[in-house]
Amino acid sequence: PNATVCRPKEELSTDDLWKRFEKSYQWRRSQLDAGLIEVTVGETEADADSLPPEGCLEVPKNPDKFNDFAVLTGGNK
Repeated sequence: PNATVCRPKEELSTDDLWKRFEKSYQWRRSQLDAGLIEVTVGETEADADSLPPEGCLEVPKNPDKFNDFAVLTGGNK
C-alpha cells in the first residue's frame, strides 16, 4: 500500500513496446557486429554512436550503477 508507482513518460501498448525493443536490439546488434561496445560508466561522454535511432527504447541518461568494467575503465565502483 505504500509503494510508489513509476509510470512511463508515455503509455505504450505491448505491441509498440516490443517493436521498440526489436529496433533497439537491431541497433545494438549492428554496433556489436562492427566491434563497438558502449560502456556507460561515470566520467564517460556520449557520442554520436550513443544516440538511438528513431523508434528505439530510450537510453538512460545516468551511468550504470554497477560497473562491470572497473578494471578496464579505471573506475573504483
